[in-house]
Amino acid sequence: MVPVPDSAGVARRCGQPSPYGRWENEMTKQRDFKARIRARMDKTGESYTAARTQLLKAAGGYFPDYPGWGGDDIDVAVTQHALQYVGVRHGGKPLSEAMLLGLGGGIGFAYFTFQYKGHIPTMTVMMRRHTMPGALMAAMLPRAGVEHRVLQTTSARKAEKDLREALQTETAVLCTVGSGALGYDGGSADVAAMSPQQVAVVGIDGERAWLDDRPKEPVEVPMARLTTARGAYRKAKHRLIAFDGQLQDHDLPAAIERGIADMVEGFTTAPYKNFAANFGLRGMDKLADALEGRSSKKSWQRLFATDTAQATGRLRLKACLEEEYTSGGGGRPLYADFLDEATTLCDDATLRPVASGFRQSGAMWTALGRAALETTEAGLSNVVQLGRRHRELLRRRGHRASDELTRLTSERAAALEAVKLPQADDLYAELGPRVREIRAIEAALVEQLMQRPITRAATRC
Repeated sequence: MVPVPDSAGVARRCGQPSPYGRWENEMTKQRDFKARIRARMDKTGESYTAARTQLLKAAGGYFPDYPGWGGDDIDVAVTQHALQYVGVRHGGKPLSEAMLLGLGGGIGFAYFTFQYKGHIPTMTVMMRRHTMPGALMAAMLPRAGVEHRVLQTTSARKAEKDLREALQTETAVLCTVGSGALGYDGGSADVAAMSPQQVAVVGIDGERAWLDDRPKEPVEVPMARLTTARGAYRKAKHRLIAFDGQLQDHDLPAAIERGIADMVEGFTTAPYKNFAANFGLRGMDKLADALEGRSSKKSWQRLFATDTAQATGRLRLKACLEEEYTSGGGGRPLYADFLDEATTLCDDATLRPVASGFRQSGAMWTALGRAALETTEAGLSNVVQLGRRHRELLRRRGHRASDELTRLTSERAAALEAVKLPQADDLYAELGPRVREIRAIEAALVEQLMQRPITRAATRC
């Protein structure tokens, strides 16, 4: 748990303004709304849940003041929405999704392949500096100047109790869940134990919870299902992050510099000595070598040779570059937006050409992912189309399309097994040099960041 000093209370006792500013205004709004709920309960005899629901509907729907729903890099998107909802501001404005990504270490690269007896080989590319939500939040929230508490327990009963208590103020709370474990998207339960993601819980009505997840609208799930999903990923079992306040005199330019340094370190230094060749610029070399067949045991020509394995590898490459733990273009365009904001906040014009460079590399990563799926073979095209329909339906209708999402998941799995493809050796060999070209661009951009002089505005602390 992160200790939180009672600086607001101390300030009030000393006759000084509270350091939380807008934060307290948001809390006042929440208390006023609770008073309106209780007044309606007294007048109509309705339960708290019924009275609250009617007032929300009268205000234009559930959570009319919530700033947004869903997003591409979902861990970052829901954090931005939640922080804006509870009143976190800098210079009177909410922190943007791009700013939060940059403060959290921004972009990165890692490449791994996996072979298990009796299973088709697979691979992963990670395009964010801190892939796991816990590591991302540990870097991001302190740099954003957010006072917060991290609660974690092995007890499902205590986890639900902690969540309900945290939401008594009607603010949003971040929870780690197993991806797919919420059930409505038709995903495999096995994935839930390996792939964590973050959701914002924005309300509880009795035995149902309302979440900010991947869809572009609130997601309704039973509390029991949410509790199960929170316990699915063992390393972050029942993890909850609650917000307590905001530092008034937080030095954002200095925090931006720490975020940039974090990103640079990820490209040049591996977090694990035994896997140094898998991370950063060396990881890009490893992927290029595998595509070009320079690594005989780990070459794509060997790992992804059969029909289903080839389709799996090509689909995974596209998903990792555009969708999983990242936003489009491997998160490079969003990171470029962060650098553009930092140009003004840090009074440093040298960041603008670096931003332009990352937009270029982002477009190249997107083109690489598309090239991986270029085919005249109807079977693979069908798998791609089913995946696209699933993503669009998930974004548009969320839990209300649960049955159809499950059907599309099953159809896609069956279609993948039926794919028949010609050898892709030439395709793999063509993708390798494209990775090397992107690698050269990003290496030069990282070098520019390492060599730039740090301005006075960015070194005040």
